[in-house]
Amino acid sequence: MGDPDRIDDAPLPHVLEWTEDPSFAKVEGIMEIAANYMLLKENVLDLTHFGYVHASSFKITDWVDPPRFTTEGDTVSYHQSFSRSALPPVFAEPLGIATGTPYDRENYGSFISPALQIAAVDLIDPDNGTITGRFRVTHATTPIDATHMLYFWIVARDFGTDPEQMAHIEAITKTGFAEDEAIIEAVQRVMTRDPRSNRTREISVKMDTAAVQARRIVQRWMDREKA
Repeated sequence: MGDPDRIDDAPLPHVLEWTEDPSFAKVEGIMEIAANYMLLKENVLDLTHFGYVHASSFKITDWVDPPRFTTEGDTVSYHQSFSRSALPPVFAEPLGIATGTPYDRENYGSFISPALQIAAVDLIDPDNGTITGRFRVTHATTPIDATHMLYFWIVARDFGTDPEQMAHIEAITKTGFAEDEAIIEAVQRVMTRDPRSNRTREISVKMDTAAVQARRIVQRWMDREKA
């Protein structure tokens, strides 16, 4: 159907496999943030900020080292394993086990496109290797202009899915993302008011690896559109 010469050769959209799994329940929201959308993307690719920015909301304090990063085509991914680490309440309570119980976690996620990033946590019983809970997050961004964005988020899981517990994770998520918003907007304000922002060399550290790769991918997408 249509002119074959005008078919976009971009890859097919990513499929969120959990959306077809009836064992998952989800909460979602929309935020307007006064910052460039890439600042949000960088934020969710560097989860070492959890122990600082979200110490009182998500209470995940053991993510202090940068994860492993891989880049394949236009996708950059991270993976971090936690072995017998104290399980924070955001995971322990809906699982029905005591906060601080030694538990295994596999955290991973990907920058899929300039509009979409995904994150996942698999909770694993260290005694038998069974996955006892799956936690999924979707981050979708739409720029409004150079310093404003719309942020669409979805949090889903296949444990603790009754309405009361889902309302609880929704409240925690909104609090946590408001903390992100405050940090991201503060960074944007500094960038906007600094007259050197377009002329100074940006300094990146190891934890910025995924963010740097994501910026390069976005630049490639922009270059393709201009070609």
